[in-house]
Amino acid sequence: MGLIDYLDELLSRAMFTSATPFSIVENQNWLKFFKTLRPTYNPPSRKTISTTLLEKEYLRTYNKVYENILEAKVYAVQLDGWSNIRFFKTKKRTFLTSWLNKYDWLEHDQINDKAFCKLCKSMSRLSSNSNNNVSVFILEGFNNWKKAVERFNMHERSELHKTNIVKSSFIKTNANVYAQISDSHKKSMEESRFAFDKILSSIVFLAKQGVAIRGHTDESANFNQLLKLRPEDSTELKNWLGRTTYKWVSHDITNEILNETSDITVKEQISFCLRTVDKESFEIEEYFIGFYETPKTDSNTLFNILKDILCRLELNIHNVRGQCFDGASNVSGIHKGLQARTKEIEPRALFVHCQAHSLNLVTQDSMRNVEKARDILNFIRELITFIKQSLKRLSWFKMLQTEENVTALRPFCPTRWTLRYSSLLSVMDNYNEVLTFLSDFSKTEKNDAGCKAKGFLKQLKSSDTYIMLKIVINTISSMRDTFNILWKSTKNEWSDLKLDLPKESRKQKMPLKYDDSTSQSFLFTPESKYNKIYKKIIDHILSGLQLRFNSEVRMFLSDVEMFFIDPSISPQLICEFYKDDLNIDKLKLHRDMFHDIIRGQGLNVSSFSDVLNIAKDKPHLVIHLTELRKCIQLILTVPVTTCTTERSFSMLRRLKNYMRSTMT
Repeated sequence: MGLIDYLDELLSRAMFTSATPFSIVENQNWLKFFKTLRPTYNPPSRKTISTTLLEKEYLRTYNKVYENILEAKVYAVQLDGWSNIRFFKTKKRTFLTSWLNKYDWLEHDQINDKAFCKLCKSMSRLSSNSNNNVSVFILEGFNNWKKAVERFNMHERSELHKTNIVKSSFIKTNANVYAQISDSHKKSMEESRFAFDKILSSIVFLAKQGVAIRGHTDESANFNQLLKLRPEDSTELKNWLGRTTYKWVSHDITNEILNETSDITVKEQISFCLRTVDKESFEIEEYFIGFYETPKTDSNTLFNILKDILCRLELNIHNVRGQCFDGASNVSGIHKGLQARTKEIEPRALFVHCQAHSLNLVTQDSMRNVEKARDILNFIRELITFIKQSLKRLSWFKMLQTEENVTALRPFCPTRWTLRYSSLLSVMDNYNEVLTFLSDFSKTEKNDAGCKAKGFLKQLKSSDTYIMLKIVINTISSMRDTFNILWKSTKNEWSDLKLDLPKESRKQKMPLKYDDSTSQSFLFTPESKYNKIYKKIIDHILSGLQLRFNSEVRMFLSDVEMFFIDPSISPQLICEFYKDDLNIDKLKLHRDMFHDIIRGQGLNVSSFSDVLNIAKDKPHLVIHLTELRKCIQLILTVPVTTCTTERSFSMLRRLKNYMRSTMT
């Protein structure tokens, strides 16, 4: 390979791995940069990169991954499913095709199983009428098949349907109804179309040049900056952007124009990954193998797909030593799940419920079971949504954020606790700014939004809200005995924010059946009240951790760890499980030799991680302990999360865009 070919290969590989647009090789600034580095070098064309070099890199990567997988005597499988199909409850009654002949205006959406009036849908933009009897056939879709004929007849007799029949006659003459009525409206429509063409051409220009449409903020975004420049030559666009509503420049609209909707074909698919461990360096590799379409998501279908993939890769299912899925019953079921079917063929394929999913479920359940914690989470979600759902309110709030590097409000994720945590922190960091915004907004706006802001303000000014927010953020198991420190810091903070003082509970008397006439009434102070909630949350978290993480697999791996660090423990349990993978006498001998060697080096081990670090950092100490090395490789092969499969779905929109999904 010549030097130029080698440079082309390095450049293309950097572009592929960083998702860099191919258009940079035509950008004058990049060309100038290349010439400065090496005047004799001319970068390859976009066509060469997208064909020859891409194919070459694909084959190189494929061969490398395939060789690594074949070299690994054992491996683990990871699987995850994805779909954007919306499932509906099975109905006893269904849509009858004979209705299409009886009502010529009727159309049936087979995917969503709903009926629409195609005439009224096409004319809906020309009318402002919208009562419940007819709007269901235009926007929502009708699916109450039990009363279908009755509602079809009602819609056919409605004034809106009759009006649309009259209006449709104008459509056949290729003229708009309102254009017949108002010349000024026709002129306005032409100007709007012209302005929208300008917006569309701006997006197309940025996309073709490979330039980012958005920026760190909406104000600095390339798209918005370009739209500020173009009105100088277009009065129509200037008038359009001066509107208060319906500018068609939001993130959702630009996404739709760029066709970023994933999997437009609406098909179920699964992501398949393999995990291997290098027998020399003990480096773990997880390879994304591909997306596979599945007609069903039941365990039997998934198992057949798994066997088919392994067969195509010429891999033996009896070499599988680990499998990791989420908690769905079709994959994790102990009797008929995918993991159970795999273990029927290969019992040594240890199944691990994704630890990231498990930890997330522990936190979610803990917060859901404590009433005060559940309420504060719902309140924060509604508060963030209220501010972010309106560009006006969001801009107003950002104007109050005067400090540098201030944290922006983060959307409240409905499923992932780590993202919820960042949302709670963003509110805590902006607590004073949120109070100021809600106060100003509620005084200025006299509509429903202002009323809602006043309600948020009242709740947020309560020290109870602030205390619970601090408790939820700071609740972790290692802080069980630090409530006093948390309480003192919180008291100082709510005083600085001038929040209302927490209310004391009323005095309570001992129930009569326990009253011995000597007991006195007792009073719960705010500190004791929140201390009780604090510890209740922690107790739920600890019990959830014990429930979800004390599995048989975890206990087995703990026993394996004890074998590595304690020379008195027999390897019988490990060898009974792995059978002919390990020799019991040889494994015990090599484990004992390992401890003799590290003692001579002045080293100690207290965990499996210590053993692994020694094997990695000082390979000469274990180079001849083949059975011990083999055991380490087997344990490392067992996956603990499905992160690789989850990440693959993050890239799905780049692969399954509209054009690729609809090509024939």
